[in-house]
Amino acid sequence: MYRQVTGGACRLVLYRETALKTPDSASGVLLAINSESFKSGANKKQSGVIRGKRGPGKPSRGLAQLSGGIESPAYAPQMGHLFRALCGAPTTTEVAVVSCSAGPAVDKGGGFVGIPCAGHGYVQDDTVTIVGSTKYDGTYRVERGTTTDELVIAAPYLAETMTATMKVHRGRVARLKGAAAAGTTGKSVLPTSGLHGLQPGDSVTITGTTSYAGTYVLQAGTKERSLVITKAFTAEAFDGTPTVAPKFYRHAFTLPPVQPSVCIEKVLDYEAGAAAKPVRRYLGCKVNSLGFKLGGDDQLTLSLDMVPLEEFAAPAPLLASPAETPSVEFDNIESAIVIAGVRRGDIESGSVTCSFGVEAKAAVGDRGQYSRSSEGDPDIKAALTCFVESDELQLLSDADATVQFRAVICGGDGDQFAFDLPEAELASEGAAITTKAGLMQDVQVMAFVDQAASVLSLTLINRVASYA
Repeated sequence: MYRQVTGGACRLVLYRETALKTPDSASGVLLAINSESFKSGANKKQSGVIRGKRGPGKPSRGLAQLSGGIESPAYAPQMGHLFRALCGAPTTTEVAVVSCSAGPAVDKGGGFVGIPCAGHGYVQDDTVTIVGSTKYDGTYRVERGTTTDELVIAAPYLAETMTATMKVHRGRVARLKGAAAAGTTGKSVLPTSGLHGLQPGDSVTITGTTSYAGTYVLQAGTKERSLVITKAFTAEAFDGTPTVAPKFYRHAFTLPPVQPSVCIEKVLDYEAGAAAKPVRRYLGCKVNSLGFKLGGDDQLTLSLDMVPLEEFAAPAPLLASPAETPSVEFDNIESAIVIAGVRRGDIESGSVTCSFGVEAKAAVGDRGQYSRSSEGDPDIKAALTCFVESDELQLLSDADATVQFRAVICGGDGDQFAFDLPEAELASEGAAITTKAGLMQDVQVMAFVDQAASVLSLTLINRVASYA
């Protein structure tokens, strides 16, 4: 009886490698994917041998044809593992909670308010929550007109003098309301006043309670309106004042001179089940290309092409239960072009493609296997369609100016992804008048390296404490 392999029951696991083709068996992460294309094809070559018979000779076998690719949803926690596969371990810092500055809230007109907050570090489209204010407690998207020392939010103006006791948090801050429910084995269930958007594994800081103040990692069982923490149960009623603030971390990745390698393990399954599931292991994989598209209402995804060095059938997975990351999607996103730290336009659509020139190589005596990866020059380009807001992009293009380019993507829950090119030139044909509505401009961004240490950097802000 034939048993069909079902894709939904299969899995793809990413392992780091301590050395080329040497996986770290404890580092496995189960990847959420839309599709994958890891394959090993037999490379047969037709023979030209003459043996006095009509017909070719027996085919000869060449090196295996190895290839692999992943299309992954842009889940904020998982993206860090994919960027680490390209760049190695990032530099990670905790995002600080900032205090409002002493001074009045400012009526900006048109339903916008300026909140004094020196050196806040937020950019337009970030999601923030103000806590401790009488008139402006709540969650907001940072609006146009924000400066280094003032946050602009969309809110009805109400006179209030801000003080340092009023805090600005990244993301959405939840509030506890109701009675704490008893948990099990030293865990407590805390009710929230509404949908909180937090996930198991998130680090949070709870304030304003008698029994539960402190920092915790949310546990399994956390749901839309309740949080599970490791803390012995104590009866307490919450009036909606206590806060639960997520802790965010900034992960800075830089393309290194030599890329790291990873292992990809593919586990297949059958409809009828199987005592031993087929396991294919791909060793010495290096990221050869990374790309993503912006625009429309499609899911934001990452496309990676990888070059493996070796593939074989393994008797069992390296990990029976690899770690899983929460499905925190970049949704309700806003994206913009930033040149030398100045926002220069919103992105309507576009694509980014990064190729790294990786090629599998074999030496004589390698017994028919690839033994090393040759890394060529990166080729990094962005093709973007932007709303015309000034002629700055055209002026920079015409002047052949070297610019610091950044594309920023902000999610609705406080996550942020930035794609940085320390040195780049712009190319644009300018904006044509094709409609009575707003005008668009196509911009090509071409990265190079001259004075900078690296051609590419990636910055990810999310609620994962470490990718070490």
